Amino acid sequence: MLTRIQSIQQLRSERKTHKEIGELLGITAQRVQQICKKKKIEKPALPPKPSYFEKRKNYLLRNYTENPTTGCWEWNRSKGTTGYGTMSFLGKRAYVHRVAYSLLKDHTINIFLEGRNTDTTIHVCHSCDNPSCINPEHLWLGTMEENIDDRETKKKERLNSL
Repeated sequence: MLTRIQSIQQLRSERKTHKEIGELLGITAQRVQQICKKKKIEKPALPPKPSYFEKRKNYLLRNYTENPTTGCWEWNRSKGTTGYGTMSFLGKRAYVHRVAYSLLKDHTINIFLEGRNTDTTIHVCHSCDNPSCINPEHLWLGTMEENIDDRETKKKERLNSL
């Protein structure tokens, strides 16, 4: 059988109030409060709320369909006319593959391309050439020139395999 103090400790760990504990044990809420203060029994803190980035990551991971043939994680929410997925991120519209790369692989990249793309702008490129894919294993960083070279190499490989 539990002692009164053990009962109070257990009930406090279940996040019960002094009043609720008092009603269960047949004592006043003030007496429960005194015992808690004397024995240093505290109500456990609530678990921290998920951060903005955790919420966006969870949203990202809930809204794709895996293609068993290619292994692509195909975005099944909003897409632009070019087939690239888009979503709201930090109060702006962003390409989902860039958000996915940032949240799942490397937090240091700039999600938003400011101004025009240049030869030195870092791009998030697809090794699978599927614009709706957000699989971090299919995404890599490169310049515009590297992305174009990759595309041309794959074209030549496809032509040679015919």
